[in-house]
Amino acid sequence: MLTVKQIEAAQYGKSPMRLSDGNGLYVRLNKGGSKIFQLRMTCAGRS
Repeated sequence: MLTVKQIEAAQYGKSPMRLSDGNGLYVRLNKGGSKIFQLRMTCAGRS
């Protein structure tokens, strides 16, 4: 489970480039300091 504290503390270059909650939700870290949420799903074998 990904927490608010983990997301706020994550920094580009010091943390993994992508943090996962384990259920398909990711937070991607960018060089400029921005953080983007990404949802990855699979349906009928396709991403």
